[in-house]
Amino acid sequence: METSITVETSSSRQNQPYWENKQKRMKDRRPPETNFEEVERNDFEALDDQGSSSEELLLGGEDTYTVEEAIDKCGFGLFQLKISCITGVLFMADAFEIIILSILADQLHCDWSLSLPKKALITTVVFVGYLIGASTFGSWSDKYGRKNIVWISSFWIFVFGILSSFAPTLLWMYIARFCVGVGLGGAAQVWPLYAEFLPSRSRGRTLGLMQIFWVIGVLTVVAMAAVVVPLYGWRVLLFLAALPQLVFLILMNFVPESPMFDVVSGQRRNAERTLRIVAKVNKKSLPHGRLTVKFSTESRGTISDLFKTWRTSIASFLLFFIWFVTAFTYYGIVLLSTELFSTGNICEAQVEEHSDCADSCQKLDAAGYLQLIATSSSELVSIFVVLTTIDIIGRKRSLMIFFSLASVFIFLLNLCVDLRYITIFVFVIRGFSSSLFTVIYIYTTEVYPTHIRSIGLGMCSSMARFGPITTPFFAQVLLAYSPRMTVSCYGIFTLLAAIGVLFLPYETKGVKLKSAATIG
Repeated sequence: METSITVETSSSRQNQPYWENKQKRMKDRRPPETNFEEVERNDFEALDDQGSSSEELLLGGEDTYTVEEAIDKCGFGLFQLKISCITGVLFMADAFEIIILSILADQLHCDWSLSLPKKALITTVVFVGYLIGASTFGSWSDKYGRKNIVWISSFWIFVFGILSSFAPTLLWMYIARFCVGVGLGGAAQVWPLYAEFLPSRSRGRTLGLMQIFWVIGVLTVVAMAAVVVPLYGWRVLLFLAALPQLVFLILMNFVPESPMFDVVSGQRRNAERTLRIVAKVNKKSLPHGRLTVKFSTESRGTISDLFKTWRTSIASFLLFFIWFVTAFTYYGIVLLSTELFSTGNICEAQVEEHSDCADSCQKLDAAGYLQLIATSSSELVSIFVVLTTIDIIGRKRSLMIFFSLASVFIFLLNLCVDLRYITIFVFVIRGFSSSLFTVIYIYTTEVYPTHIRSIGLGMCSSMARFGPITTPFFAQVLLAYSPRMTVSCYGIFTLLAAIGVLFLPYETKGVKLKSAATIG
């Protein structure tokens, strides 16, 4: 018995190290316990710092969705309606500051006995500032956020708009209006901020309908000028024109940052929070999975790519010219109509070069303001004309028809006819010139391939700014010496633009956005 025990004990002692070692080895091979809360927290931190590439690694096969997919699923609802109204306030406020230039220049020309070149500079300095502000604030918006830049720009416009109403000298006025122009260039960043909240299906039509707010602003500021200027003067008008910016600044508290900007800049939590708000307000649900961002593997283009092939070169040069003529004509007719309605017709518009201001210049009267309101209302009609015809007759044909008809009616201004006919001519020209902005923007977006689309739009927009920079010297300076030559210049430019449309590469109606490296 003892022997048996001894043998058993001996056997146990011999086998014990083997089983203990095997169990230890199995224990070492077992994966460590996972702290899921720690992993999730690290996931968020890694994603905030590294973007979507790390998210693909951390999430593995888990479902993901993009900002565009989330916005498309939420659709156009109450949230987009709220954003549209707030953005519309800024459009109206910007229209106040731009359209008021034709009225302001007319008043200062007589009140301060300005020469014609000095009168023209009042408008020119604003658009020089606009050109600088658009490029400067545009790059900052990609770094510091759309909402922040739009807020700063609106505040900037408000401050210098108020300061311009207290201008004691012409230099003060030039500087203040230049700064207003810089702010207007920055305020243009509200377009990407607003567009990034819109579902793709309704984006184009919604952006077109937003022009209604611009037209409302145009009509409002002209009507306000008709009442305020005769009673209280241009200073009160400038002061009141800046107040809508203050309203917009207050409303901006209800606008979140663009979720697209947040997710691209690594602030995924903020983007998710914004998308949850959109879904809640619209009473929709977000897509299943987690938010990610997909970076395109396609290389970004450069300015030289706009001229890489003969087709892209032709398209780019023609579009630069067409954008310039569109802005040159629109703002020129705005300034020209003020001059015509204050004098009667083209045969009475000429002013002697060295005549005394009190004897030569004529301010708008009540009838003139009513004619401005009537002709400005054509822009409201043009919005619905464009939206109903552009997909029927196409982009190129629309551009050619609008430019051609605008040219015909501009040449008709050379007739020494009754003011009623002049009002009809200007009404038609304002409608077509306003329509051209919408059509040329859509065509430019569709004709350029993906990798150079933003660059192409940016260059075209920059070329367009030279239109309102130069047009005051035609509509206000040259008009005083040769009215028919002035009108003929606008007619010839629009006619040349109509011819240029014929040589654009191709029609983009019904064509999917291109991702190829060439046009055509």
